[in-house]
Amino acid sequence: EKYKPTELPVIISLMKILPCKEYVEYFLDGKLYCNTVRYFRDKGYDEFEGAAFLHPTTLRIGSHTVPEEDLVGPAILTPNLVANLNVFCMFSWRAPKVGDDAILIDLESQLGSIAACIAEFGTYTVVVKNTTEFLRRVELAAVRGGVLSHVRGPVRYINPDTFRTNPAEPLRIPLFKQERLAHQKEYRFVFQTGREPADLLELPIGEIRDIAFCMKTEDIYDSVRVEDARSSSGFGTVG
Repeated sequence: EKYKPTELPVIISLMKILPCKEYVEYFLDGKLYCNTVRYFRDKGYDEFEGAAFLHPTTLRIGSHTVPEEDLVGPAILTPNLVANLNVFCMFSWRAPKVGDDAILIDLESQLGSIAACIAEFGTYTVVVKNTTEFLRRVELAAVRGGVLSHVRGPVRYINPDTFRTNPAEPLRIPLFKQERLAHQKEYRFVFQTGREPADLLELPIGEIRDIAFCMKTEDIYDSVRVEDARSSSGFGTVG
């Protein structure tokens, strides 16, 4: 199984799910707190956070050789370069499947994913209503902030037993996670600062209240309407 860029979903909107109003205000002020990959791994959120999944034909450990037929799974490792990367995570509202019925079913599934994230991430959700402008501000802040390099994109959820990491793209490694976490539907920004020791990165992008708003996470399900551009009636409220 190899990474195919054409498989990436189209993002409709980005959301940040937060545990308290204080964090909501920080985010609306445009303060992006980006912890390291090592921080997320050591906290136990995902034991394979930032892991590279390699499938060697032969594994050599010192003077010992383990042939491919004796390997029980992929070789899993987290390079120091990857562990030191800073990551900012958001929930991504992804483009639904084609067809009226499919749109409703797919949106219900995504709303269910948000509900599944409530206990994990928090009871408040900041919805970015102008994703293009938000991405532009993050990109500009990264350049102005002296970030050495950065990538962004929706997380792809993979089967570690079959997926092969591309070691030539270490900055993209945090954009792949285990398929058991697919309900999170993350969109990630990955930053390489080159700082030693690697620590929390605070990236100021400027106030975003003009392009984002906050609501209770539990209210999202009843607040979403799917509008059909061909008629004024729309599909109604999902739920």
